[in-house]
Amino acid sequence: HVWQWSPEKLQSIKYTDNVVQFMLKKIKKLPLESQKIMQSASCLGNTIDQTTLMEVTGTSEDDVDRAMSTVLSSGLAVVLHEIRPDSSFQSTIDVTVYKICHDKIQEAFYTSLTPTEQATTHHKIARLLHSQATKNNNMTNDMLFTIVHHYNLALPIILSLPFEDPERTTLVDINFDAAKKAKQSSALEAARGYLLSVQQILRPDAFSTDYRRTFDALILLAEC
Repeated sequence: HVWQWSPEKLQSIKYTDNVVQFMLKKIKKLPLESQKIMQSASCLGNTIDQTTLMEVTGTSEDDVDRAMSTVLSSGLAVVLHEIRPDSSFQSTIDVTVYKICHDKIQEAFYTSLTPTEQATTHHKIARLLHSQATKNNNMTNDMLFTIVHHYNLALPIILSLPFEDPERTTLVDINFDAAKKAKQSSALEAARGYLLSVQQILRPDAFSTDYRRTFDALILLAEC
């Protein structure tokens, strides 16, 4: 991607600890709709494109603009612009991107969610990104790792699904793919983490009901 940075805004996101503490107090004064938007945004990371935020929250562009206006005026986030290829990859589009100004601010919004709310939001994000990547044939390594990251943060929801649910199988497969790619990059600790998720998701009798997936995961784990 080609990024367009505003030097003035980059300067504005460098804060002392005292300023961060002051800004954290501002969070509680935000309108409820702004707090809710930022809670969802915090699950996406510290840099969030507007379109994804709209899809995750099920809100319109006007809704996001209205909710984010108070956040922006409070100095808790800034607007950046990213130049991306369009769906045809023949031209580019200018995408509105919000950057949360400090990791402590992102953390404050994130921890204001209950563990169930965090898992539910990550699950929604994972499904959305997975659907988009599959539809657009855009399952890059970075996208795969991002999708698996969000799915694994939603693991309590996945583990509550029936063993026959196809989403469990999907998550086994993409964790296994992520583990292979991580191992190829010598990121062995990450690979082991993905494979441990596989073990959690597989049913207890997986050796008899899903031998190939179970065997392949155990062999790869032994190699890590």
